[in-house]
Amino acid sequence: MDTTYWGRNFGLMVIKDSFRNKILWHKFVRTETITDYLKGVEFLRSHGFIIHGIVCDGLRGLFQSLRQYKVQMCQFHQIMIIRHYLTKKPDMKASQELLAISKMITHTDKEGFIRTLEKWHEHGVTS
Repeated sequence: MDTTYWGRNFGLMVIKDSFRNKILWHKFVRTETITDYLKGVEFLRSHGFIIHGIVCDGLRGLFQSLRQYKVQMCQFHQIMIIRHYLTKKPDMKASQELLAISKMITHTDKEGFIRTLEKWHEHGVTS
């Protein structure tokens, strides 16, 4: 689930079924709020949907509000947060390596990603 904006005060909040690739719920919003996301989740529950897990952005407080489900931050949002701190073209070698590691997130499993990150942290080199 996520919200996309066109301009400052016009957004579309969407909850999508990743198994069937279908939009299950949507709402036009001015701002992204936890309350609206919870209304969407409640809508799904009240219509008999089984929620196996939720992938969402890092909206403050959202993970805590959805704690009864398996929740994961969207990998795109994870990479964008890292890029925010490192910039698109970092000057320092360590930052370049960390940015390269962040881009692996969609091509590896949790254990492999953690192993690579720990190796970088211990040795300062990924290759």
